[in-house]
Amino acid sequence: MSFFVKIEFALSEFDPEIVTTDNMRKYQNVFFSNVDYYLLTDGHHITDEDLRETVEYGKTFTKGNVHSVGFQIRNSAAAFLSVIEKYPEPDTLYIGLLLVDEFYKRKHVGNRIITGVKTAAREAHYQKIKLSVLKKNESAFMFWKSLGFIVTNDIDGNLSMECSLNEKHDE
Repeated sequence: MSFFVKIEFALSEFDPEIVTTDNMRKYQNVFFSNVDYYLLTDGHHITDEDLRETVEYGKTFTKGNVHSVGFQIRNSAAAFLSVIEKYPEPDTLYIGLLLVDEFYKRKHVGNRIITGVKTAAREAHYQKIKLSVLKKNESAFMFWKSLGFIVTNDIDGNLSMECSLNEKHDE
């Protein structure tokens, strides 16, 4: 069973779908409502090209290991998630990006999505989930920390974080 199918099952309340260049416009509000993220990471407001590059990200990885997933609530785009399977180690799922539409922030949408991703990752026999977050992105850092992720490395303010799937954290 593919990892996306596991996500679909674990997060069926959000009607998840693979995001491609053909349907990415449906999720543009999720990207464009995250102005602070793009100003912090790229130093500019998001552009259509940024959106396209994010959706197409992963062409250099093994085909089928990168998933760009959109989530909806009542047919309204609520979040976007990019994950890479078996990266950087074979037993690891890497979260490349999680964006939640401004309207759905602080309504536990991101928490529910990551809880479902953890469930799907355990079912796929991954041992851990890794990600990176900028130290100056304090709200994102606190979000990941609240979900059981710990800092494993700090290189010039770029924090590597991981969460073990072997032990249960408060979810």
